[in-house]
Amino acid sequence: MPRYLVSDHAMERLQERFPQLWSALPVDDLAARMCVARWVSRGKSMGSQRRQDLLLACPIPWAGSTVTVVCAVSPLLGNRRPDTWAVRTVLSLEMAQANSARAQHEIRHAGQRRRQQQRRRRALRLRPQVVDWNC
Repeated sequence: MPRYLVSDHAMERLQERFPQLWSALPVDDLAARMCVARWVSRGKSMGSQRRQDLLLACPIPWAGSTVTVVCAVSPLLGNRRPDTWAVRTVLSLEMAQANSARAQHEIRHAGQRRRQQQRRRRALRLRPQVVDWNC
């Protein structure tokens, strides 16, 4: 069973982006982090961010409906337990989808630029060389 350690940054983003959930958390810092870690442990994977962080969608029942919190987690390197993850930041579902769409667009655009550069280089190689023999 993986363990999740919640960073200070993630707690600040949770307070900033989800004030209604923040008010329901325990006042004690450690208890609040444990509560957030419990939420994250129930999350489902929804992709990756910047090819390194895993995005977990955590549905939290709240006032008769469900609030979906997306947490970016990455493995803690150098830790004795290989299944320990750090919760880096907390996003809303819309922000996570926008980040994923932007990353896909950047990847697609980089591939198009690379292909255009290859075409230009190939065209320069195939262009006949003009030699001035009147020197």
